[in-house]
Amino acid sequence: AGESTLARFTFAPPARPGGRWEVVRAEFVPTLYDRDAGRVVDLGEAIARGADLEGVRERIRATVLARGAAKDGLVMGR
Repeated sequence: AGESTLARFTFAPPARPGGRWEVVRAEFVPTLYDRDAGRVVDLGEAIARGADLEGVRERIRATVLARGAAKDGLVMGR
């Protein structure tokens, strides 16, 4: 099975006309590709339904945050 993430960003509009949009929240959502079903599985949702995938989600979280992205505000989404 293929372990991966999806990225999700929340933006705030410019404070004044012509200004730049700013990222106010950066998230990653751990996923797993289920070859049998042919679809991407949101690990958080699967775990909430009782799937035994906490170890996979933790491995993905540790890998994503290994280079210090948490200090820049990256968080694991739900």
